[in-house]
Amino acid sequence: MSFEQTEQSKVFPNEAFGYWKVTVERPLRLATHVTPERMAAFREAADKKLFKPAELLATIAGGPSPQLDFNSVEQQFETALEKEGIKLRAAELKNIYTAFTAKDPLAERVIKKKTKAGTEYEPDPDLRDTEQVPLMEEGGVDAFIQREVLPHVPDAWVDRSKTLIGYEISFTRHFYKPKPLRSMDQIRTDLEGLQNEAEGLLDQIVAGAGAS
Repeated sequence: MSFEQTEQSKVFPNEAFGYWKVTVERPLRLATHVTPERMAAFREAADKKLFKPAELLATIAGGPSPQLDFNSVEQQFETALEKEGIKLRAAELKNIYTAFTAKDPLAERVIKKKTKAGTEYEPDPDLRDTEQVPLMEEGGVDAFIQREVLPHVPDAWVDRSKTLIGYEISFTRHFYKPKPLRSMDQIRTDLEGLQNEAEGLLDQIVAGAGAS
């Protein structure tokens, strides 16, 4: 009630309990490869109208090695479809790409769109993560990401539209007092005691076996 700090009472600004919960995204990286095995599986499951488009894709990405730039493959493929007069719905295009692409960390980032502000990339949901950044973090979210995230994953970014603000009060963090660790001498004494006890039990077992 006196609003003074003691061992049982501490005073904090409200912001000390708040944090930003930020969503950290990493780019989707796809390799495209039309192999005979994938083509056979596709023909068994897909609509016949998609066979011709799949064959066109094979002329672009059907070589011995995967194509690591999906953006280039997509552009070439859609140009080829236009030349052939083939029109596909978005869902049909997605089915074809899903059948003949796979995630590859060595592949180029998949571009979502280009704007005046720069290039936006498709996020990979499997690599999505969240971080809690204290509201009192010096430099805010940007400084935290620069220090704690980008040195490990340089291609990461924060989706600002998903940022939330939350509060939590951790009594353990502010009031817990750790017990002092035992000294090396105490630990050594305990180990020696256990060793002597074990040797004594072993002697008893051996003596009992000899008597029988």
